[in-house]
Amino acid sequence: MPAALNYYHVLGTSSSASFRELKKQYFQRAKECHPDLHEGSVAMEEQFKLLVLAFEVLSDPHKRQQYDATLQASKGAPIDLEHNWQPTAHSSIMDTHADDILEELIVGNDVPLFATFQTFMRDLESTENFVIFREAKTAFYENHVNHAYRLLIRLVRVSSSNILYHYYLARCAERKKMPGCAARHYRRCLRLGSCRNPPQQLAHVCQRLHRLRQRGGLVGRIAAWLQPPDDNAIIDSERQMIDEVSRSMSRLLNNRPARVGNKSTAGKRTNSRRLLGSKRKHKYK
Repeated sequence: MPAALNYYHVLGTSSSASFRELKKQYFQRAKECHPDLHEGSVAMEEQFKLLVLAFEVLSDPHKRQQYDATLQASKGAPIDLEHNWQPTAHSSIMDTHADDILEELIVGNDVPLFATFQTFMRDLESTENFVIFREAKTAFYENHVNHAYRLLIRLVRVSSSNILYHYYLARCAERKKMPGCAARHYRRCLRLGSCRNPPQQLAHVCQRLHRLRQRGGLVGRIAAWLQPPDDNAIIDSERQMIDEVSRSMSRLLNNRPARVGNKSTAGKRTNSRRLLGSKRKHKYK
């Protein structure tokens, strides 16, 4: 595929495409160039990798904004997709950007052993939570708070152990003037983080909870005074790329306990399609 093509061309959409259009085009194109449907064709494998990379960037509000700015600055000049453009780091919600990415990909998704980002995205059904979360994030940053809130409620029901789901649900609750709900989900983030190995300090979440308490009247200000945020807990975020995350996923999943029947000894995973109440057709019908 020519390097002059940009990510929108890869997906077959315009730069003004909504998230719904991006998602529709991704699934359509993924089925067209899916390596498993082309007897392991190397050309299709490379095309599929580029498609995954394009969707990963354009479905994330921060990365898409940065990418659009790059396109605007280039004034139509060809861009080497794989080498000349990389996202700029922004503040992570968890302790590092790698933690954010792994949380989004793994927690709540049934990821196969020895997975990479491309092999994870290759299973079009297991990526359902990932795509719904990207839709919720996009809706949140476009100020469609009610829509984001509804999607995040569904995700939390499917995977109550995902820190990012609770974090964005808390952010939505703040905007909806529901401070009690927001505080509850921020505290849930902190409890989940304390149980991780190694524990997540979640300085960003601590700061948001502290500010929320300060706005909560006398009782809230007293609570904020008694539990100030720990500024020393902030860890400098690192710039993480998809290949690094893929290696981290492989290392993590390589040590995961073996399955017994259809259940994993690492913890119970529930079929997201059943909990979301959707009856989806087989992906390659």
